Amino acid sequence: MKNAKIKGLIQFFSFFEIKKKRMVLIGFLLLVVTTITLIQPKLWASILNGIFVGKPVLYIFGCTILFFVSQIAEIIVSYIQNICVQKTQLHLIKNIRLYMIDKVMNMSALEFIAKDKGELISRLDSDTDEIANGIVSEMINLVFTIIKVVVIVVMLVWTSVWLSIIVIFFQFIAYFFIHNSERSIKQATKEFSRVSDEVVSNIEMVIRGLLEIRNLGLKEKAIEKTDTILEKKKSIQLDYIKAHMNYQNKAIILNNFFQFVVLLIGIYFISYNLLSFYDFVSFSSYSSIFAASITALYGAKANYINCFNSLSRFYELVGSLDEGKNDLEFDTEMKTSAVVDTYKLIGLTFSYGEKIVFSNINVCFYKGKINYVVGNSGCGKTTLLMVIMGFYKEIEGQRLINECIINNDELPKTIMAGQDPFFFDETILFNLQAVNSKKTESEIEAACRKANILEEILNFPEGFHTRLTNNATNISYGQRQRLAIARILLLDCDILLCDEILSNVDYDSKNKIIKSLRLIAKEKIVIFVTHDSGLIQENDNIYNMSNQG
Repeated sequence: MKNAKIKGLIQFFSFFEIKKKRMVLIGFLLLVVTTITLIQPKLWASILNGIFVGKPVLYIFGCTILFFVSQIAEIIVSYIQNICVQKTQLHLIKNIRLYMIDKVMNMSALEFIAKDKGELISRLDSDTDEIANGIVSEMINLVFTIIKVVVIVVMLVWTSVWLSIIVIFFQFIAYFFIHNSERSIKQATKEFSRVSDEVVSNIEMVIRGLLEIRNLGLKEKAIEKTDTILEKKKSIQLDYIKAHMNYQNKAIILNNFFQFVVLLIGIYFISYNLLSFYDFVSFSSYSSIFAASITALYGAKANYINCFNSLSRFYELVGSLDEGKNDLEFDTEMKTSAVVDTYKLIGLTFSYGEKIVFSNINVCFYKGKINYVVGNSGCGKTTLLMVIMGFYKEIEGQRLINECIINNDELPKTIMAGQDPFFFDETILFNLQAVNSKKTESEIEAACRKANILEEILNFPEGFHTRLTNNATNISYGQRQRLAIARILLLDCDILLCDEILSNVDYDSKNKIIKSLRLIAKEKIVIFVTHDSGLIQENDNIYNMSNQG
C-alpha cells in the first residue's frame, strides 16, 4: 500500500504541467500571509499600549490604520493564493480524468467486460476530486498550518488560561452568524451541480459505449468531446469556488469584528487592573489563530485519508492496464478486400480461461443474403460476433475468406451494430461525419437512404443539424438503430454484425431495418443475431448455435 501511495504521488505530480512561476508565486504568497498573521497581534499590542501609556493620538491612529491595512492585505493575498491553488487543482483533475479515460479505452475486451461500469464511473468522477484536493490544496494548506501551529504554540506560553471562556463565547457567536449567512452560495452550488451532472452523464455514455466507440474509430472524437465538457466544468467550478471563497471572506470579517468587540471588553477590564495587558493581547490574538489551525489539521487528516483511499482505488483500476494488451484497436483506414463473398469458420473453439464458451464451430457466412445466428440464451452468440470482429484473437480453429485461410493480421474489416448505439450530444451530421470526415454530403445522404432513415432526417425541423441529446433518446429507438447503420455504412466495412438490434423497436421500424439490411447484404456479408424466428425468410442462411459441433 505504501509503495502504491509513493508511486501515486510521483505519478500525479507528472500531471501538473505547471510553470515554475506559479509554484514560486504560491510559496511567496504563503510566506506573506504567515508574516501578516504574526504581525497583526503586535499591531494590536501597540495600539493598546499606546492608549494605556498615553501615546500621541497620531501614533495610536497610525497603528490602527496599519492593523486594518494588514487585515485587508491578508484577505487579498489569501484570495490570490487560493485562486492559484484552485487553478492548479482543477488543471490536475482535468488531466487525471483524461488520462483515466484514455487508459480505460485501451483495456482489453475481456478486462472491460469483467469490470463493473458503475465502479469505473465512480472512480473517474469522485476519486479524481479527492486525489487532486489531497495533492494540491490540502498539501499546501497542511504545510502552512503546521508552520503557524509551531510558531503560535510558542506565543501561547505567555498567555492567561482563564480568558479561554471569552474565546469560547466569541466562537459560538461567530458560528451563529456564519451559519445563517449561507444563502449567498446556494445559486453557485446549483449551477455547479448541474454541470457536474452533465460531466457524469457524458462519462457514463462514453464508458457504456466504449466497444462501439473503438469499433467505429471514434476514440479521438470521444476524448476531444470529453475534453470540451471537462473544460466547461473547470470554468464553472472556478466560479463556484470563488463564491465559497467570498463566503469565507465574509466569515473572516465577522471574526475580526467579534475579536474587536472582545478586545474592547478586555480594555475595560485592563483599565480596572483586573488582568494583565500583555496576557490579554496574547490570548485574544494568538489563541484564535491556534484554534483555527488545530481545526484545519483535523480536517486535513480526514481529507488525506480520503485522498490515499482514492489513490489506491485509482491504481487498482489503471495499474495493471499499462501492461495489458489492447485488443480493441481498429484501423478505420484499413483497405477492404476486393471481394468478400464468403467468411468461414472451421473447428472454432473459444474459452474464458478454463471455461469453454463454444467448441468445434463450423459455419460459412455468405454475401447476398442475411446470415442469421440463433440459439438459446447463453450459448455464446454475442461472443461469436466478438471473435469474428477480432476482439478475441487467441482461438483454436481456422478463419477463411473466399476459401483462403487468413491469420489475425488479415482479418476483414468488421463493424458491429449493438442494441444500444452510442451517439455524441451533437448534431446528426456531426455524429455521421465523426466516423469518416472524408465522406461528402451526397455520400452521407446515400448511406442514410440505404439505411432507410434519410426521409425522416429531412423531415426533422433542422434536418441533419438536429441535435441528438442524452445518447439520442430524443428520437425513436428504431431511428437510432437505422442512424447507427447509416454511420456504419460510411466506414465501408466488409462484414456487418447485428447483435439483437431489433429487440426494442416497433413493428414498422423493424420492417424498415430489415429492408435496409437486405439491401446492404447485396454488397457485404451481414450476420444477424436474433431470437425472433419471424424475421427469417426462405433464402436466408441460418446457423443454430444450440446445435454447434
